[in-house]
Amino acid sequence: MPKHNKTGLLEVPEDTKIKVYPNPPLVGKESYKGAEKDLFPSPPRIEDVIQGNIGNCYLLAAIISIINSKDGPEVIENMMKDDGKYIIVRLFNDKLKPRYFKIEKSYVYIKWTTQKKHADKTLWVIMLEKAFLVFKWRNELKEQKEKVDPKEIKDWYEDFLGGGNAPDTALKILLGKEADSLEAMDQGFHQLIKLFTGTMPNFSQSVPKSFKPDPGTCAKVFGNSPETVTAWEQWACGQERVISLIEAAGSKPIFTIDAFFSWFEGELKKDKLDEFLVLAVRKYVAGEAILPGVLAKKRGSGIYNEYMIELYDIIAKALTKQLPVAVHSKGKVGGVGKKGPGGEDEWKGLFSDHAYAVLGIRDEPFPGNPKVKLKMIQLRNPHGKVGRDYVWKEKNGVQVLSAKETKDGTFWLELSDLTKRFKGVYVGKEAAEALNDKDEV
Repeated sequence: MPKHNKTGLLEVPEDTKIKVYPNPPLVGKESYKGAEKDLFPSPPRIEDVIQGNIGNCYLLAAIISIINSKDGPEVIENMMKDDGKYIIVRLFNDKLKPRYFKIEKSYVYIKWTTQKKHADKTLWVIMLEKAFLVFKWRNELKEQKEKVDPKEIKDWYEDFLGGGNAPDTALKILLGKEADSLEAMDQGFHQLIKLFTGTMPNFSQSVPKSFKPDPGTCAKVFGNSPETVTAWEQWACGQERVISLIEAAGSKPIFTIDAFFSWFEGELKKDKLDEFLVLAVRKYVAGEAILPGVLAKKRGSGIYNEYMIELYDIIAKALTKQLPVAVHSKGKVGGVGKKGPGGEDEWKGLFSDHAYAVLGIRDEPFPGNPKVKLKMIQLRNPHGKVGRDYVWKEKNGVQVLSAKETKDGTFWLELSDLTKRFKGVYVGKEAAEALNDKDEV
């Protein structure tokens, strides 16, 4: 039987000095109102987490992913304890040391409106949201003057708790372990760049005048002729060419095979290249299906390249180990559509620059061919509503998987959509691993 206590399960080590952090300053008609409800009326559930108007999807997606992990509800209850007018909370600092502190048991109330400032309804979510804010920005809160010009007061909940972070930031503070961060987007582009630079160049440092391509990739594309590889290096691996390619990729939300070939043709007009090398590059990029826009990257084809399968396997292994997993979408996921509850751009049920918790995976039969499986990832939108669904349509005699919006916040996303429209996958650690050091504040 999992442990549960309506006041929380947090155990504070003896002789621990517990700081009391003040409430963040408020703006406008906002004020704090004391909460009298039980902190944990029932064991934490995924349904308890409903994002409000604050853009803190990264935090709430991380919390949902923890609930979905090993002993998740108990892990959450072990973070907090009701102490009358205060809540005692344990979070982890930048050095991954546990820190214990108190916050007032209150929430933001907006007079004469029904607008919700915090995550909706459940007290433990509101308190954890507030605790995360004051802990992460405690130094700035400490410096806050008692009397400030109202025109200069920042909206702490919007400005400091809102966007600009990824779920790994929240997982680290909540669990006390560095989360693994993986790139979900443009895996094919990073494979392509090996042909030009070997590895992705670090533009925060001085950029070399020329690069060396990855030998294994060159052998795959051009064979083992040193003369051929040298000719390719001379054309492709100069600083100007590499920067041109990276700028071309960065100028588009999704760098497709058509976009690459358009760039490639433009560069060939500037500088001629041996036809054998041109054909070899074209064959490699199209044949390996390393960029979106060909069959192996088409949504619903059931055909995936090795990089997509590798990412899927990483997610599968993490979920098998019952680790928390979250994903984050790109800054643009499609065309111009509607707005989400927090003002996010929405396209056919997906929000741009938005974090989701990962709940599960499954292989789904491809219609008409039971030997082919679609790889699906189950996501949870922190808003608790709006997701992506699919419908099969026939187009030019071929079955295609068409996307549409669903009102359900828990939904299944096809792997091609994940690698095309998401930029990051984040895997947390088991909470028990983080509690070896019980230093006080």
